Amino acid sequence: MAIRRNLYRKAGPVLLALAAFIKGVILAGLVPLWQGPDEAVHFSYIQYIVEEKSIPVYRLPFQPYATDISPELRQSIADMDREHVAFHPDNIQRFLYAEKPQAATANPERHTSTSAYRNAALGYSPLYYAYGAVAYALSYGLPVEQRALAVRIATALLMVPLVFFSFGLGRILLGQAGGLAFAAFVSFHPMVSFVFSIINNDAMLIASSAGAAYFMARYLIAGGAGQATRAGLMAGLAILAKPHGFFLVAALVAFIVALAVRQKRMEWTPAAAGFGAMAAVALPWLLFGIAHYGHALGPAYIPLQEITLRHPPVTASDILTPMFFRWPYTMFVSFWGNFGHLDTPLPPWLATGLWWTFIAAFASVVAATAKAAFGRAHRRNTLFFACISSVLALDILFALFFFYSIKYEGGQGRYYFAAWPFMSATFFYAYRIFAPARLHWGGYLVFALGMMALFFYSAYSVLLPRYYL
Repeated sequence: MAIRRNLYRKAGPVLLALAAFIKGVILAGLVPLWQGPDEAVHFSYIQYIVEEKSIPVYRLPFQPYATDISPELRQSIADMDREHVAFHPDNIQRFLYAEKPQAATANPERHTSTSAYRNAALGYSPLYYAYGAVAYALSYGLPVEQRALAVRIATALLMVPLVFFSFGLGRILLGQAGGLAFAAFVSFHPMVSFVFSIINNDAMLIASSAGAAYFMARYLIAGGAGQATRAGLMAGLAILAKPHGFFLVAALVAFIVALAVRQKRMEWTPAAAGFGAMAAVALPWLLFGIAHYGHALGPAYIPLQEITLRHPPVTASDILTPMFFRWPYTMFVSFWGNFGHLDTPLPPWLATGLWWTFIAAFASVVAATAKAAFGRAHRRNTLFFACISSVLALDILFALFFFYSIKYEGGQGRYYFAAWPFMSATFFYAYRIFAPARLHWGGYLVFALGMMALFFYSAYSVLLPRYYL
C-alpha cells in the first residue's frame, strides 16, 4: 500500500509535466512563426551561434531594433506577411518584413557578415540561445521554418523543469496535494503557456527562477550550504537567461534573512556559498559586457540607462508605486488581459470578472501579510514573507530602472514572468491562511482547474479564431 501511494505521488507531477509539454508542442504548431514578442530576432541570435560558431558581439554605437538578419529568415518573414498567415487581413501585425516584395529563391543564404545580426536580442546573455542552438543544430538540414519549429519544441521542453520546480515549491508551502494544484496553476497560465511555445528567452528565465524559488524554499526549511549553493546556481542561471533575473539577488537575501529570523541566528557560510555560486555562473558574462560595451547588461540597456538618468524616480512614492500601480494595472492589462497573444483583448465580461478576481487576490495577500506578521515565525509564514519580498524586489527593480517606460508608456506585464512562481505562492498561501483547513484542498483544486479552464478558453476562443477562422 505504501509503495502504491508513493507511486501515485510521483505519477502526479510526471503526468502534469508531460501534459504541460504536450500543450507547449501543440501551441508551437498552432501559433504561426514569428508571432511571439521579438521571436524573429531571438531566432536570429540562435542562428548566428550555429552558423558563425561564435556569440555575436555588437559593434557600438548601439542602434535598437536594427533588423540586419539572414536572407533566408528575412524571406520567411516576408512570405508569411504577404500571405497573411498570422493574422486576419484587417488586423495584420507586422514584425520584421521586407520593405518591397522579394522573389523567392530556392536556397536563400543563412550566413551573413560578422557585423550583421544586429537586433533587439543581441545584448542578452547567451544561456537560452546556446540551449536553442542544440535544437537548431539537430535540425540543421531542414528548411528554416522547420528549424524554428525545432527550437520552439525545445522551448516547450522547458515546461518540464517549471512543473517540477513549481510542484516542489508548492509542496513545501501547501503540502503534497496543494503542490500539484500549485504546479498546474503556474504552468497553465495562458501567457506563460504562450511564451513557452515560441522562441523567447523568457521561458528559460521563468524555469530558472522557479528552480531558484524551490531551492531557496528548501534552504529556508532545512538550512545548509548545499541548498543555498543550489539556489545560487539557479539564480545565476536566471541572470544568465535574462537581466530581469537580477531580482533573485535580493530574493536570496530575503530568504537568508527569513531563516536568520526564524532561527534567531545568522548562518554566514551557507549565505556565502549561495552568493558565490551565483557569481560563479553570472559574473563572467557581466564582466564580458563591461569589457565590450562598458555596461554589464549589454548594449540593449544603454538607451534604457539614458532614459533612467533623464527620468529617475524622484520621490519615495515613485519607487513604491509598484504596489498601487503596476500590480493592479500594468500586470493585469498585459499579463492577464490579453492571453499572451500580443494585442488580443479579453471580452468585456471576462475582463471585468478577472479584474475583480485579481483585486480580491491582491487584497487577500495584503490581509494575509498583516495576519502572518502577528503570528509565529514558523517555517511556512517565513516562506510566505520571503516570497512577498522577492516579488517586491522585482517590482522595485522596475521602479528604479523601468520607471519612465512603465509609468508613461505602459510597460509589459510579461516583465513579471520572472517572479511568477513567487507571486503564485503568495496567492495560494493567503487562501490557506484564511480558509478553514477542510476547504484547503478544494480551494487549491478550484484555482488549478480555473486556470486550466482559462487556458483552454484562450486557445479555443482567442487563438484559433485569431489565426485560423
